[in-house]
Amino acid sequence: MQNFTRLSDPLQSRCNLVENLLRAGCPSSSIEAPRNRIEVLRALPLSAAASLTSGSPVQQSPQEITLDLRPGEPATFQVYVRPVEDYPVDVYYLMDLSLSMQDDLAKMSRLGTMLAAQMANLTSNLRLGFGAFVDKPSSPFAFTAPAYLDNPCIGYKRAPKCAPTFAFRHLLSLTDQVAQFNAQVQRVQMARNNDASEGGFDAILQTSVCTERIGWRKEASHLLVFATDAASHLALDGQLAGITQPNDGFCHLDEKGSYTAANTLDYPSLGLLSEKLAENNINLIFAVTRPVFHLYKNYTDLMPGTTAGILANDSSNVIQLIMSAFNATFNVAVEAKSCRGSDQDRQFNIKPVGFLDTLLVKVHVNCECSCQGKTDEESSHCHGRGRLECGDCFCHPGYFGHSCECEDDGWSTPDKGTVCRLEGQQTMCSGRGDCVCGQCDCFHSVFGRISGVYCECDDFSCLRHNGVICSGHGECICGECLCMPGWVGPSCDCSSSTEGCQSADGQLCSGHGICKCGRCVCTQPGVFGTTCEKCLTCPGVCAMKRHCVECRLFGQGQLSSEACSHLCHEDVVLVETLETENRNAVMCSFITNDSCRFQFVYSEEPDGKSVLTALKTPDCPKG
Repeated sequence: MQNFTRLSDPLQSRCNLVENLLRAGCPSSSIEAPRNRIEVLRALPLSAAASLTSGSPVQQSPQEITLDLRPGEPATFQVYVRPVEDYPVDVYYLMDLSLSMQDDLAKMSRLGTMLAAQMANLTSNLRLGFGAFVDKPSSPFAFTAPAYLDNPCIGYKRAPKCAPTFAFRHLLSLTDQVAQFNAQVQRVQMARNNDASEGGFDAILQTSVCTERIGWRKEASHLLVFATDAASHLALDGQLAGITQPNDGFCHLDEKGSYTAANTLDYPSLGLLSEKLAENNINLIFAVTRPVFHLYKNYTDLMPGTTAGILANDSSNVIQLIMSAFNATFNVAVEAKSCRGSDQDRQFNIKPVGFLDTLLVKVHVNCECSCQGKTDEESSHCHGRGRLECGDCFCHPGYFGHSCECEDDGWSTPDKGTVCRLEGQQTMCSGRGDCVCGQCDCFHSVFGRISGVYCECDDFSCLRHNGVICSGHGECICGECLCMPGWVGPSCDCSSSTEGCQSADGQLCSGHGICKCGRCVCTQPGVFGTTCEKCLTCPGVCAMKRHCVECRLFGQGQLSSEACSHLCHEDVVLVETLETENRNAVMCSFITNDSCRFQFVYSEEPDGKSVLTALKTPDCPKG
């Protein structure tokens, strides 16, 4: 922004980069370039331990800030989040019980004991819960033939007996009895489904919304660990089984903890899962194997409050994944894209998933210059016919113009506007300006500058090359390119230099073409090459290449060693038998000083490289 209050050129653009304004002669004192300002209003220190805190512990800081934002310029601040020591923690372990996870189940028998020992460093108030999932018991997700209903593993050598397919079962509500958790894990049986993907997202949703059945405590951190080695079905996949009703997001567990709507409701979407997880302050941890890690890592970008980690083949590192996800730090960037409406004040809350703490952010968008409101009534700059504010004249009724220099006596009416029309045109000021006091006042354009007596000129309508006005080699003046030295053409895309046309023998295009825009255009039939130096059908091609063969192989002939290295760039390959599959190759021979007949082949490879293939042994007369 620029304050033109005391400048004499009101037609100058007032918005530009600071360095451009200074270069144009604008005093630095007249430039307004507001910057973002961040003020912390309330920042209570993070609590050390829940047992030492009176009232609710503070696990996030700051709690309230204000932002003064310049449109288009982001402001970044940090939010510190740290779970207090000894704060209650609920961990619900949701496990894939399909057969591919059989090895993991054996390792999980002591998970509760190990997890309690590790979490003791953070809290003495830990509760564990357990649930399992496979997939919807409907075809094609499960084996539905009568023989497979009770034992879908019939005929499966790896595990000939397993439990019937089920969608989700809540097996143990959150409890501080670690022994119960271990015992429940040891009691479960593996099951089998039909396709590669699993129905784990049904289980995540039910675990999130059935808060009373699961036993989530309000004053606790909620961690949901989702362990699987396969992809998960998403919304609309249920249509494969004729299940078209969208997931309603409600709890559907019976008295035994089984999911009852598996065959009537579709799988949930990522959006629905995110909504329910955030609504109930649950942090979801995808503990998945390496082959599917990137899939679930992509999900975390779409689901706030979720993390993903690689689960070892036997789930031995699940505790490490839980501990890593228990702590988090956030960098927050806020940007006002533009000024909208008259009210530039907004406020919103930031709340990390899994915590009760919130951060109130109050935002004010700077859409006005500080000079607004500082007016000069009856300003001489406005000819005494209006007030001056921020370099603009606001004229009294009956006057108009940049400096209120015009009286409203009909100059803007059609019959008086003929003085603002270019001869032969019907529109005033070429349709790109207003007729003010008999003169064209050209519009501002985001594309460039409009100028001329009738606004007929601009600096952005010139021809372009590769999307660049005047190819970047000239200046656009009134619709035509004025090229820099060394460039010609309507769009300044043609180089007048002949340096790129110089052939090795010093001629332009080897004497077989013309130099156009810095490149050779070969005019002689059969001639090609960057400088028209190659020709397989030209008379004398063998004689020309003979000199290169003689100097390269024998160090003799008409070319000096210096001329040989300068003119002969072809590779010379010696062979026992002279053969070639290139039908365009030229067979050449010559008699050496020893009266021997020497043969070679001149050819061009598809990439334009010249090759000379010569017999290793010349044909010499006997005796």
